Amino acid sequence: WVGDISPDRAALLLDKFTVATRDPVTCERLRPGTFQQELGLLLLRYQSGKKISGNRKVKMRNHWTTPPPLIQEGLLRAYDIGQERFASPLNFNPAIPEYWSAFPEDILFGAHHDAYSSRMTACGYMNPEYEEDELEKALQWAVWASETEEPVCFLAVYPEWLKATYMNLLSHHNVNVVARFQRSTFAFLPPDHWASSWGGGPRAGTANWQVMVIEISNKKGRDKYKIGHENLIAEAGRSFGAKPVNNQSINTRKHHRNKFTIPNKQFINTQKFHKTTLNYAHPAPDTNLSRHTSYTTRRFPAGGRIFTDGSLIDRAGVGASYYDEQSQQTTYVQVDQKDILRAELTAILKAVQDKVADPEPLQIFTDSLTSIRLVRRWVHCPTALSTTDNLDLLDSLAHAIGQRAPARTELYKVRAHIGCAGNEL
Repeated sequence: WVGDISPDRAALLLDKFTVATRDPVTCERLRPGTFQQELGLLLLRYQSGKKISGNRKVKMRNHWTTPPPLIQEGLLRAYDIGQERFASPLNFNPAIPEYWSAFPEDILFGAHHDAYSSRMTACGYMNPEYEEDELEKALQWAVWASETEEPVCFLAVYPEWLKATYMNLLSHHNVNVVARFQRSTFAFLPPDHWASSWGGGPRAGTANWQVMVIEISNKKGRDKYKIGHENLIAEAGRSFGAKPVNNQSINTRKHHRNKFTIPNKQFINTQKFHKTTLNYAHPAPDTNLSRHTSYTTRRFPAGGRIFTDGSLIDRAGVGASYYDEQSQQTTYVQVDQKDILRAELTAILKAVQDKVADPEPLQIFTDSLTSIRLVRRWVHCPTALSTTDNLDLLDSLAHAIGQRAPARTELYKVRAHIGCAGNEL
């Protein structure tokens, strides 16, 4: 097991993979394995610390995805967007035809490699990694691209970091902030949002800075690619709780006005992007995900899982229970104290005790991360928890896990109250 991915994102990637692997040039260069193998390698690539190129490494904590409503109902209704720069196969927006990502192997999932491999042309959208140097370089390249005779119109979703040097570029004559949202109201999708249903999964915490939607364009680009009013972006933000604010009060550090750098050598030597037409034929992609995966290849096959839960009961007490998929029965457990953590641990303990004689691996799913951490520490280093409450439960649980050996006992965290079947007891 290398990671989780939602069925809808997997089906989307299967479509892209099927098309890409029909190209003989791509297959000769990358020599792809099966879809399952390449999907696993994709998940491994996008883990924090993985090397991209040079000194650059993946930093998943900075990969905040723009909420789909802002793109679908805002940007795509106001602009004729055809490109998405600084994306990945795991978070690109399927409504935008072309996207760029960090790894050359991502070509197998329909990507162009490296957002800086071609100049920004036509109309596009970008949400770079939230590192100050990356944000400045991306915005600078968009500004340089807009200074050409060719129509250019790019939209960027950026944090308003007042001390960041890229804020100087907001005073460029081709740069305009078309929407701005109040701090603590704009909720990005978290870096691992692809593990749940696309667009309907959990949100990350709201940004503790204001969020800007920036238009970088020349007159030809605006005339050609702007198809709706920018108010559509503000309205789209309201749909997921982001509160629009006045665009006129942004501090662009005006003492730097009109002091902009000229294009560097890398930009000058980079070719403009022009969409190419496929010169090979292929049948319609086989996007039936069930034909490419099976229950035997999944880490958590349905039918063998146990879900535990502990909760308050009408503020009068606590209850604990577990649900066994195999028997399709829920077992309720009495809790001796009014304590939620104790209820969570009691449910886990009862599930393990009832499966002591079962030689098959036991997979228990709980929404209590604290319980998982306590059990792990108690099993591996019990002396570290000598003063912790609930030692009796932890000791009994460790004993039950030992009785099950050599059969495996596994604990997994699930998100609470998101409609996870089995967890809502």
